[in-house]
Amino acid sequence: MPSSIYIAGPLFTLAEREWIGKLATFLQNDPDMSVFVPHEECIGLENKPKEIFNTCKQGVDQADTIVAILDGPDADSGTCWEVGYAFAKNKTVIGVRTDFRLCEMHHVNIMLHYGVTTLIGDTKNNTEHVFSRILEEIRRLS
Repeated sequence: MPSSIYIAGPLFTLAEREWIGKLATFLQNDPDMSVFVPHEECIGLENKPKEIFNTCKQGVDQADTIVAILDGPDADSGTCWEVGYAFAKNKTVIGVRTDFRLCEMHHVNIMLHYGVTTLIGDTKNNTEHVFSRILEEIRRLS
C-alpha cells in the first residue's frame, strides 16, 4: 500500500537539511513511498511566510505519516506545531530523537511524548540504523 510521508524537523542549518535530505532519499528508495520535505517544497518561498505555512500545512494534511525530528535541547517550535496539528488530525506521528540530552519525559517534552504515536530514541547507532528503524515503524504502523 503506498504511503505518503511528511518529514518535520528543524531545517535552518546545513547539517539539519542534509540529514533530513538523506532520510528522504532513504525512504524514497521504497517505490511505495512518497516523501514531502518542507525545505525542498518551499524553494523560492523564502520571503513568503504565509505561502510557506500553507504549503507545509497542506503537506501534513496529505500525509499518511509524519516523521518528526525532535532533537535539540527543546524540539523545534515549527516541528512541535506540525506534531500537534497531525495529532489533532489523527495522523500517525513517528517521533525521532537522536539527542542524548534529557527533557521532561523520555528525552522529550511531555506534550510531545503523548502527542506522537511512537518515539524512536537512538543515541548510539549510526544514521543508517536510525533510518532503518524509521522505515520499520512506518511499515508497522501503516
